[in-house]
Amino acid sequence: MRTKTHVKAVAVAFAATERRQQRLAQRPEKTWSRITVAALVAALLMAVLAPTAFAQEPVGSLLFVNRATDAQAFAYIDRYGLFHQTYSLLSNHTYAAPGVSHVVNTANGFLIYHDQTGFAYVERIQHNGYPDLGYSYNFTVGWRDILSIGDYLFFYKGDRSGAIGYITPSDGRFVQTATYLPGSFGYWSHIVATDNFLFFYNRFDGSAAVGYIAVGGSFVTTEYYPPGTLATFDYIVSDGAPLCSALLKSRGGLH
Repeated sequence: MRTKTHVKAVAVAFAATERRQQRLAQRPEKTWSRITVAALVAALLMAVLAPTAFAQEPVGSLLFVNRATDAQAFAYIDRYGLFHQTYSLLSNHTYAAPGVSHVVNTANGFLIYHDQTGFAYVERIQHNGYPDLGYSYNFTVGWRDILSIGDYLFFYKGDRSGAIGYITPSDGRFVQTATYLPGSFGYWSHIVATDNFLFFYNRFDGSAAVGYIAVGGSFVTTEYYPPGTLATFDYIVSDGAPLCSALLKSRGGLH
């Protein structure tokens, strides 16, 4: 015969068992929540504390170069539109040499080149507005065009040779990825870089071509337009991707 005391004891035991089951059911969820929070905190700390590669200052900086002496000045424009000079690098700096022919800006620094001697060097503007001279190189002489496109630099000569390379983001070294012998390209009076493509144009016969630099640093031609396709132009200026996309959509060319 069951007494009230016995029934009460059974009820208490059942309630305790139910609470234990609820705690066991909730434990994986709590454990998962703790793991998730810990992972998020760890990811945040990694993002904040991890070292970042030193890169070219992306906003507002200006580099001035004297072609004859290679003297330089550095400045920036602040958010109020005011001009501030930060530093002057006289013509007796480490790599100073007369006859600068190309100053090409990339995401990872400037390439400064002398076409008469082949001397070149990498320079960056730091976040404080001061210069950082990188490595120097002896390239071949006579590069007529040096264009920055994406992560790469494209070189072209009047003998229709070419080369491709890039500046490393970690230490500012120049790495060459491809070399093209004389005659590898057509003769182009103008070469223009857009966001993703290179546009080649011969103003003397109206021919043109389009290509891009593939991953790994090799050149790929996407289209060729025979002589007479385009009229005669003196200047071609890129405002991003529309230059090439408009031409590719109109196979009849521009007149």
